[in-house]
Amino acid sequence: LILLFNKTTLALILGSGAQKSQAQLRSISAKHLTCTAQSLGLVLAILPHIRAALLTQLPPNRSMQLTELDRVNQVILEHHSQILTKFVIILGDSIDYSAPKLNCVNWDNFNSITESSLNKRTTVDYFEDVNKNVTALHRVLLLDAMLPVDQVQDIFSRIFSLLLRKLPSHFEDILPNTVTGKQRILDELTHLTSSFSLLKSIDSSNEMNQLEEVFKRKYSD
Repeated sequence: LILLFNKTTLALILGSGAQKSQAQLRSISAKHLTCTAQSLGLVLAILPHIRAALLTQLPPNRSMQLTELDRVNQVILEHHSQILTKFVIILGDSIDYSAPKLNCVNWDNFNSITESSLNKRTTVDYFEDVNKNVTALHRVLLLDAMLPVDQVQDIFSRIFSLLLRKLPSHFEDILPNTVTGKQRILDELTHLTSSFSLLKSIDSSNEMNQLEEVFKRKYSD
């Protein structure tokens, strides 16, 4: 029964089967992933009690049942880990999707960007997208769905490590000609990292300090 539950859940959520089922979900959202993580967490919490009960009831020649139960526990753990990793992948994809907005920005004459056509997005949009996506995921995981704090911290530790890799790569070919342009980038980044420091129960200081240092080395004269 436990293996059937795990197999069906895996197919519906990570396998996107729920989009083709009677539920006809348009997409697999963070809330669906959170519900799945909670369900798997419940099973993982119950399994040790099942094992303890079987240990007192099974005859010695059926001890392999306990070994099988241990294997099932490992399968559920791996599935749960995949769910947590999926949150990081979703966030990373959203940041990559916003990266092309940087191509339309003239950092050296930034004020004129606000008067450009609606088809051109500014770099403020890029940083706002990153901030919005991170804070929205934080709200879903910690405030709305109430995942255990240690799991949320694990997810966001990986997310901030991801930002530490991705943001410098998005700015790899961006080099303003003026001190004002370079400072504007540093100001935008500082505003972003400051907003992350306000997230409840999350510590971003280590990765964000490193990120600021990377940008300072590139854009400070």
